[in-house]
Amino acid sequence: MLIVGYHVAKTGGTTVMHHIFNHLGEDVYFGYGNHPAQKLFFEGQPLWEELSAEDRSQYRFVFGHHVNHRVLACLPDDNAALFTVLRDPYTHFVSQYKYHLSVIRGEGRTVSAREYFETWRANSVSHELFKFFRYLLPDPKVEFSEENLATILRQFRFLCATEKLTEHSVPITKLMGIPPVEGRYRVSRNSADLEGLTPEEVYEKSPIDKRLHQMVLDGKGPDSGEGELTYDDALFKESMARLRDDYSQARHTQAAYKKLARFFQHNDLIEAAQLYLAFNKKADAKYNPILHATPLADRVKQRLCVARAEREKAAVYAAHYRPRLARACLEKAIQLNPGYVDAYVALAHTLRRLNLNEEAAAAARQALSLDSENEGANAFMKAVAS
Repeated sequence: MLIVGYHVAKTGGTTVMHHIFNHLGEDVYFGYGNHPAQKLFFEGQPLWEELSAEDRSQYRFVFGHHVNHRVLACLPDDNAALFTVLRDPYTHFVSQYKYHLSVIRGEGRTVSAREYFETWRANSVSHELFKFFRYLLPDPKVEFSEENLATILRQFRFLCATEKLTEHSVPITKLMGIPPVEGRYRVSRNSADLEGLTPEEVYEKSPIDKRLHQMVLDGKGPDSGEGELTYDDALFKESMARLRDDYSQARHTQAAYKKLARFFQHNDLIEAAQLYLAFNKKADAKYNPILHATPLADRVKQRLCVARAEREKAAVYAAHYRPRLARACLEKAIQLNPGYVDAYVALAHTLRRLNLNEEAAAAARQALSLDSENEGANAFMKAVAS
C-alpha cells in the first residue's frame, strides 16, 4: 500500500520523514511539493507527474506540504491511504512564528509576534486541507464549509495529533512493518517574544482547527466508529474512480510545471531556473512555462526580491563551476540588501573556492556580526578553524 501524507508545516512531519528514512531507506520515499519539486528540477530529475507506473511502484511513502489530488490520480488502483498530522493551534502558531523568524533573519528582516498573528489566516490548517483535497468532493468548485471539509477528512485513513504522534503512528508504521515514530527530529531551540499572545486568542481565531485537533487528540478519528472523522472507504474509492477517469499524464505534467513556474516567480527563482536550463541546454516543451515566464513586476521593484534573485542565480553559477560569476551576483545581492546574512555566508564559500581565504573569513564574520546564531556562518568558521 502507498501511504500518501499531507505535511502540515511544524506538526512533526520532519520527524516522520526521518523515521521512514531510518527504517526503510530513502529509496521508498518521494517528497512532494514546491520545495522538493524545486530540488528535482535543479537536479535534472523528473517530477512525480512524469514518472511511469513502474517508477512510481517503487515508492511506499509520498509526503509533502503540497500533496494533493494529482498524487492520487495517477495511481492504477485504490491501494493507497491518506494521512496527516494535526497540532494544537497555539503551539502550532508559536512554532510557525519561530521558524518564520529564523528564515527572515537570514535576509536581515524581523517581524513581531503580534504583526505575524495579524497575517495568520483564521483556521489556516482547515483551509489548507480543503484547498489541496477539494477534488475528493463530487463538486470541487464548492465553497469551503465544515461539512465539505468533513467529507474530505472522512477519506483520510489516518489522522494523528502531534502530541500523541508515537501512539497515533502505530497503525501506519505497523502497516509498513516498522516501529512507531519516536522522539522529535530537529526541535527548534529558538526563542521568541510572543508579546503576551495567549492560547485563547489563537483558539478564538481558529475554532475549526481547534475542534478538529481536539477530536483527533481524544481518539475520535478515522477508527473511532463514530463522528464526522470516521473513515469511509467507499467514499474514498468513489473519489479515486473519478480522479482516474479524469487522469491524463500529459495534462497533469503540464499543470505541475505551470505550478512550479508560479512558485519560481513568487520566490524570485525564475531567472535562476532559466539560467539552469540554459547551462544544461534544456528546451523541451514541458519547460515552456518556465522559459516564457518573467519576474513579477511588483517584485522587481523591491530591493530585497532582486537581492534574493541574485543569490539564487549565484547558486546556479556555483553549481556550474563559475565562482567568479557567483561572486558578482552575491556582491550585488549584498549591495542591494546590506543585512543579507545568507548572502554573506554564500559569499564566504564562494571566496574560499577562489582561494581568497582571508576575504572568505571576513564575509563569514560579517554574517555573524549580523546574526551571531546563524548556523551556516558558524559552521563555516568551525570548518575553517579545523
